[in-house]
Amino acid sequence: MSTDPSDFRYMTPGTGRPKPPPPAMPDNDSVVRVMEILELKHVVDEDGDVCAPFEDFRVYYMFRGEDDQRTFAVRTFYDTDFPLAAKPAMLDVADEWNRRALWPKAYTHTTDAGVLRMVSETQMPIIPGMSDEHFNTCAVAWTQAAVDFSDWMVQEMRTRTQ
Repeated sequence: MSTDPSDFRYMTPGTGRPKPPPPAMPDNDSVVRVMEILELKHVVDEDGDVCAPFEDFRVYYMFRGEDDQRTFAVRTFYDTDFPLAAKPAMLDVADEWNRRALWPKAYTHTTDAGVLRMVSETQMPIIPGMSDEHFNTCAVAWTQAAVDFSDWMVQEMRTRTQ
């Protein structure tokens, strides 16, 4: 028995068995499944990003770029307002965190109204063949890190601004 050469590209080498389909690229449906696993409330915003609103911050799960240049980011906006005079202390807090932790990376943001807030972010390129397990593990770990950073940041800012 021989294999039709046109079927070869669909076979696992050396076995004659069909190849499994390629893993699906993570997308917003992947994020929603993680939210359901974690039992987190979530919404999809006007830009199509999934958002998990917590009491004192919002975590956005976003994809940017096209096909082979896609990036997945978990960006957290902390709702605690600080006066502009607190910026040196906030920068010290962000610098300390960024030295101590691999992720998320923290930075300050000043709104148009002159309110100072902290933001954190973690990113990774999305590559073909990324497993659901790897994606889910990253999304869960980065969500927990956003929560951990919030707790740490609030305590540090209390200490430094008293």
